[in-house]
Amino acid sequence: MRENREKWMELCAKAADEQDPHKLAVLILQINALLEAQERRLIEKGGSVRQNGVMREVDRRYGMNES
Repeated sequence: MRENREKWMELCAKAADEQDPHKLAVLILQINALLEAQERRLIEKGGSVRQNGVMREVDRRYGMNES
């Protein structure tokens, strides 16, 4: 689990600086795949996606919960 979070953070940092649209799209697909895998794991456990640390980090950094 820890390595997934570290990989997610690494990919997000790379995406934030990427200037090439094709490379950025590839990074976004990789980030999305990690988040979807985590979501599936949580759903299988019967947990809420919003309780996940990765999603809390997205909310904290990018205000995804703001109206």
